[in-house]
Amino acid sequence: MKTFKGKILNINKRITGKITYKNNIFSRNKILVTNKLPFWRFGIKAIISKNILKTEIPLVLTDEISLTSGDIITVTPDGNINVVWEKESGHNAFYLTDICNSKCIMCPQNDGFKSHYFECYDILDCLNSKQLENFGITGGEPTLEFDKLISFLQLVSMRAKTV
Repeated sequence: MKTFKGKILNINKRITGKITYKNNIFSRNKILVTNKLPFWRFGIKAIISKNILKTEIPLVLTDEISLTSGDIITVTPDGNINVVWEKESGHNAFYLTDICNSKCIMCPQNDGFKSHYFECYDILDCLNSKQLENFGITGGEPTLEFDKLISFLQLVSMRAKTV
């Protein structure tokens, strides 16, 4: 997973959105990469820029802008920018949970107790049906939260059939 660091302004919770370099007023859940404040701000969840812009919109200041339009990222209040879904990759996955009942010696996950379904729902909300043709499900052991897993898969299935 690609990770960047930036200076955060107006961000107090995790933001998930799709990278764009063009401000299409009809798209939503977008994180706009620009160096000037856009006239239309509808659907913009955050702006990534090299310059300080006078705005109430959540802003990430960074010189490390090597993101592809269509990638999905999360921005955290501590300044971390994580690419959670790469548009051009054939190996994207939903990391659903840390919870696991095995103690595999090769696994880097130790004693995880956190569910990540809400983060995965945010990612799913940024994807179109074409992007759902090929993906993985991973985590600790997703079947330990069986009802959540089934609900998530049903939503993915419905989403994959639309548009």
